[in-house]
Amino acid sequence: MGNMLQLLIRDDGIGFMVNQSVHRQGIGLRNMRERVEFIGGEFELMSEPGLGTEITVLLDLDGLVYG
Repeated sequence: MGNMLQLLIRDDGIGFMVNQSVHRQGIGLRNMRERVEFIGGEFELMSEPGLGTEITVLLDLDGLVYG
């Protein structure tokens, strides 16, 4: 692995059950996951009711195509 970028988005909101909302995710979360995976990145979503939500995106910058 070369130049890596890790993006962490965290909030302290109400949270939600990830396994119960896979099919009910808003377009925003689904769109984020698809775009990250399209460019070869990793997308991780963690959330629990009452504990907020955390999204981690990991990208290998050496593997990205710019243009």
